[in-house]
Amino acid sequence: MGLLFIIATVTARPQECTGLDGGLKALREQPYGVYMLTAVGAGLICYGLYLMVKAKFARM
Repeated sequence: MGLLFIIATVTARPQECTGLDGGLKALREQPYGVYMLTAVGAGLICYGLYLMVKAKFARM
């Protein structure tokens, strides 16, 4: 595991990082990308709803 972190650190190119928006744009450019992007959006919405329900019924 440590070796993987070292390799990732040595080969990283931060100037090429695009963040979440770059990842979603790359996903959109794939074949069936619009449908995959829709599925990702629906998943994020469902996760947000789950967190709201969890927060409402959580006991402290």
